[in-house]
Amino acid sequence: MSIQIDVKRGVARLGLAASVLLASGGGAGAATLSTLYTFSGTTQSSVGGAVPYGTPVQASNGNLFGTTYIGGSTASTLPLCPAGCGTVFAITPAGSLTIVKLFGGSDGAFPYTGVVGNNGSLYGTTSGGGTYRYGTVYRISSTGVFSSLYSFMGGPAGGYGGSDGAFPNAALVLADDGNFYGTTAGGGLGNLGTVFQITPAGVLTTLYSFSGPDGTNPVAGLTAGSDGRLYGTTAAGGASGRGTVFAITTGGALTTLYSFGGADGAYPKGGLAAGSDGNFYGTTVGGGVNALGTVYRISPAGSLTSLYSFAGPDGIAPLAGLVAGSDGSFYGATYAGGTVNASCTNGCGTLFRITPAGSLSTLYAFSGGSDGRNPATRLVQGGNGSFFGTTPLGGANGVGTIYKLQP
Repeated sequence: MSIQIDVKRGVARLGLAASVLLASGGGAGAATLSTLYTFSGTTQSSVGGAVPYGTPVQASNGNLFGTTYIGGSTASTLPLCPAGCGTVFAITPAGSLTIVKLFGGSDGAFPYTGVVGNNGSLYGTTSGGGTYRYGTVYRISSTGVFSSLYSFMGGPAGGYGGSDGAFPNAALVLADDGNFYGTTAGGGLGNLGTVFQITPAGVLTTLYSFSGPDGTNPVAGLTAGSDGRLYGTTAAGGASGRGTVFAITTGGALTTLYSFGGADGAYPKGGLAAGSDGNFYGTTVGGGVNALGTVYRISPAGSLTSLYSFAGPDGIAPLAGLVAGSDGSFYGATYAGGTVNASCTNGCGTLFRITPAGSLSTLYAFSGGSDGRNPATRLVQGGNGSFFGTTPLGGANGVGTIYKLQP
């Protein structure tokens, strides 16, 4: 099968065939959400995939490519993946889903969505599996050929003599030098996470190992800055243990730009979005005025402004970070908050828009039914102005959906 991946980073031209149009939830703005696909693969006899994580990418033929964290089950995945080791999928504009790759454990497990290289191949990570079970980097060529490029060995305590990192939990970023850069949530010299570079051929260099005061557990991917540096976050560590924002050169020189203290936010688990004003915008899962999460702006020099503190009805715990919209605003999701019901005692999550000045509008509140629940990944904007994303839970089968949001 030719997957015809190109360098477009968004998702566009997805049709609404067989989708369900849903009115916005209570307290939400005038936005419409359409469920494009409902996942079902949770048993050893099913290969449909379940629990979609990661931001999708668009192919030149209009198809959407993404990953499911589990599902795609075969008997060969036991005992490492009793519910399946995950899949890479393609979905047509008409809503027909095809499994591009079934992970089996030795070639990776629990994948994240990829990024397109200059050679037209899709590059991605798995947070587990591989030779040492600490995760992998993989490539799928434009003709659909899969290659496992690298298996992480962990850290000094891992037993394999390596310090290259463990558990890459995010997508890669393609830099101007043609190489890919990413993070591992663990491993490295201090077993607290790393930043790495990997070439298109699979040669990996560990650029930096976190030690604690500079941050720990970078679970989000990196964002390329106009100054040639890469910007990212750590979910914990720093001066008060509540996470950091950092910048790193492609040569491995890291600068801690900011350490969160709680009132200004805590635990930034999402990546950064580059604004047209030269600043970066992000979210924290906790902290802020109500300890329910924040949206912030930070300059390349490290000057941070807390733009918004979530209160509950407008959302709780924005896990995934933000995406810059074509209208100059930023769009994101909260894992909880919004509509409270028997399915979601803390709320099923929301989708929101926020201006660079900090004015927030709740666009949609998930109900926990067929529309999905608890969105945990970043949105992407299509060429027609709509946004696309996934929910890891909910939907008709309870194991996730793909949706389209028309603001």
